Amino acid sequence: MRKKREYLSSELVQSFVKYHKLEDKVQILKIRAFLRDYLDDSFYAEISSVALVDGVLSMRIGSPLLKNDLRRRKTQLLDKIATQTDVAEITDLVIL
Repeated sequence: MRKKREYLSSELVQSFVKYHKLEDKVQILKIRAFLRDYLDDSFYAEISSVALVDGVLSMRIGSPLLKNDLRRRKTQLLDKIATQTDVAEITDLVIL
């Protein structure tokens, strides 16, 4: 059985994404998959939305504890996201 990441990298999916201009959505899926692996399940459940607009990654988080923790580790998190997901155009992280 093929993993979700293998489907994302297939040529057919890549051409479909490019044709329908869904590159941002695929990048958000990669970032959410990274966050699912990086965070504990209970912390991941606190993330209600992830958006990427003009190079700014914004995450809406319900838990004040997780908000403060991610704000403290903002640069580390941006570096890990850039290296793990190959999404290099993220310039800033906004935690709401």
